[in-house]
Amino acid sequence: MKKKLFFSLPIFAAYFLSASSTLAGDFPTLNDITDPLETKFGSGLNLGNILTLLLPTVIVLAGMVATLLLIWGGFKYMTAQGDPKAVGAARSTITGAIIGLLIILSVGVIGFIIQEVLHYNIFTGSVVP
Repeated sequence: MKKKLFFSLPIFAAYFLSASSTLAGDFPTLNDITDPLETKFGSGLNLGNILTLLLPTVIVLAGMVATLLLIWGGFKYMTAQGDPKAVGAARSTITGAIIGLLIILSVGVIGFIIQEVLHYNIFTGSVVP
């Protein structure tokens, strides 16, 4: 066991020393790494840029959830079989989903109004001529 370790240790040491010296120039340093948000927004990461990145995704996910709730409310309404409590719960789910869809639609309308009045697109974070 000691002979194997004695002979393998110099081989591994030679391998790692040669690999580190030949690959040392290939790896980027911390100065070479750029911030992807800085290239997109120019000023780096701040709250406005984070919201600009997240807003379209949040709107799409909220629309998907509201649509699924609308479908679920319709399914509950169809399977209520005339039970007043089940029909009321289904109507409440459908009403909440429709209100959610209207709120999501109003965010889009407000974004369009901001774009037209201020010439700034809140969904992409860019100035519109």
